[in-house]
Amino acid sequence: MIASYMKYFGIIISSYYIYRKILNIKRNKNIVLLNLTCSAIFSALMYIVFLKCKFLIIPLLILLSFVYLKWIYKTRLALSFTTTLISISISYIFNYISAIAMAAIFGFGHVKFSVSTERLSSFCVTILQLLFVYLLFKIRRLKSGMPFLINKGDDKIGLLISFALIACFICSSNAGSPTSYLFTIPIIFVVLGSVGIFVWWKNRLTKNYLKKLKNNEFQQIQNALQNQKTEIERLKQHNDAMSKIIHKDNKLIPTMELAVREYLAQSDLQNELEMQQKGHALLKELQAISSERSGVIKDYQHCHVKVTTTGVFPIDSLLQYMCCKAQAAGIQLKLTLLASMKYLTENIIPSSDLRTILADLIENAVIAIKSSNSSNKKILVSLGIINQFYEMDIYDSGIPFESETIRHLGQKNNTTHADAGGSGIGLVTVLEILERYNASFCIEQIQNTHNIFTKKISIKFDNFNERIFKTDNNELVHILPAAHYSNVNFENSKQRLIS
Repeated sequence: MIASYMKYFGIIISSYYIYRKILNIKRNKNIVLLNLTCSAIFSALMYIVFLKCKFLIIPLLILLSFVYLKWIYKTRLALSFTTTLISISISYIFNYISAIAMAAIFGFGHVKFSVSTERLSSFCVTILQLLFVYLLFKIRRLKSGMPFLINKGDDKIGLLISFALIACFICSSNAGSPTSYLFTIPIIFVVLGSVGIFVWWKNRLTKNYLKKLKNNEFQQIQNALQNQKTEIERLKQHNDAMSKIIHKDNKLIPTMELAVREYLAQSDLQNELEMQQKGHALLKELQAISSERSGVIKDYQHCHVKVTTTGVFPIDSLLQYMCCKAQAAGIQLKLTLLASMKYLTENIIPSSDLRTILADLIENAVIAIKSSNSSNKKILVSLGIINQFYEMDIYDSGIPFESETIRHLGQKNNTTHADAGGSGIGLVTVLEILERYNASFCIEQIQNTHNIFTKKISIKFDNFNERIFKTDNNELVHILPAAHYSNVNFENSKQRLIS
């Protein structure tokens, strides 16, 4: 009695465990205790049926388990039925494997079978079966169960194999003598079905994984398309605004050019008062045009700050303008020259390109400082020669670069300060110019509390064409995109990726 009871208890509790693992249901202590209790009760019932009508044991076990598991786990009807059949089939497979293993062990030891030996053997079979079932779901490939059943619920191949196995189990358990063909033939099909169910399981997991990859890839493509649509729409709006300005400038600039030519041509023919009146009129018209551009300060006539002259007129004019703009925002801008700006513009980079770089980077620094709460509002532009290469550094005390800006550096127009006049096109333009001269671009976050500056941007005319991002605490914060550059260098992280 005890031996039969333990056999059915092992089969039932194993099938309940397999059911939960197949559907990847989280473990619940109360349900585990309920499963143990019901397994004990159902095992006693199976023993009674074993004494009365052995042929009905497995069908009754399937029916009771299906009703119980459907109720306890609240699964769909078709899903619960399919999973119950598969669980009981796998449980019986491991019961047979365990029984054969124990029979071989006891047979090899020439143990004489008695009531106590039979009980010990049945106990060992049950323990070994539980161990096999537990180890089954420790396999990395199978630990997630059968997620494909949840999506479909009634896999025909799995059902067919399970029905075939159940029929073989019924035939073999009612065959009587192990030498009977009613026992041998079903056992052969049990072996084949066991192999088939695990091969089917593996194949379905592979197909499910590939399908998931395909869905993820499709979703990524959809997200990329949506992002591109958003970006295109933003660029369209930006282009429309720029087109209006360009369209207007195409008429205004020639007009102003003609006015200035007439002003100069008539300077010798008119008296000083008329010249002043006409000059003021031209200045007023120019101011009106300038005020239409975002970020232009109107009160530069009150700016009396002078910056160090570089000897290059376009650069001096720009620095004076940016100094006045910074002063209007309560920001102090200084220039330190440790090398010849004239040599730089005559031999390495034209003044027009250098002026664009300085304008964009200083403009970004002004916006960053205006967005910060720092009391030290300062910008320092430094030009020097380091390791025999010209290097220009722009320090500021503003907020650090946003992660989105770092992530898309040079790839697309990106700004987190559109409300402050930022368009995101500045860094893209700077990097495009630097690429023409193989100059390196370095962003350094300064986290030293004793330093009045929070970040530094360095332009190195070293012919390396590198894009560098480094932090003060040796921690790699963001990975810079390398799609458009030959080298990406992460200093202090001791990593170097060559695209």
